[in-house]
Amino acid sequence: MPSSSCITLMNPPNGPYIRPTYSHIASITSPSRLIYTAGQVGTLPDGTTADGFEAQAKQAFANLKIALETAGASIRDIVKLTYYVVDLEANIDAFRRVYVEFLTDREGIHRAPSTLLCVAGLAKKEWLVEVEAVSAVKDLKSKL
Repeated sequence: MPSSSCITLMNPPNGPYIRPTYSHIASITSPSRLIYTAGQVGTLPDGTTADGFEAQAKQAFANLKIALETAGASIRDIVKLTYYVVDLEANIDAFRRVYVEFLTDREGIHRAPSTLLCVAGLAKKEWLVEVEAVSAVKDLKSKL
């Protein structure tokens, strides 16, 4: 558990295979404030879409980081991630590189539970990846 967090990440001792990039369980200590983000895609501040899958993935995670920071949270406060990826077979290696980089800091990789979904498409045909998060922070004061 990160020292400033209300989140404990764990895996069942007799449960399924444990991947090095996520945990099966996140437990939140109360009182805490939950933060839900909308799906973040690879759009730039000017509204255009980043070019190519890897650039979109990097931008989607950058947008997620901005959303979390706006709500007073950080990567270490993430309880659950959901990923939507178009053409997963072609994009899985690039996606793994980007999300591992995003979730890694000086403490190592933050192994929040996650779900990766292969989808036929997103709301706009040029969008190739979307990321959403649920986070929890100890303080009860909103920074909004």
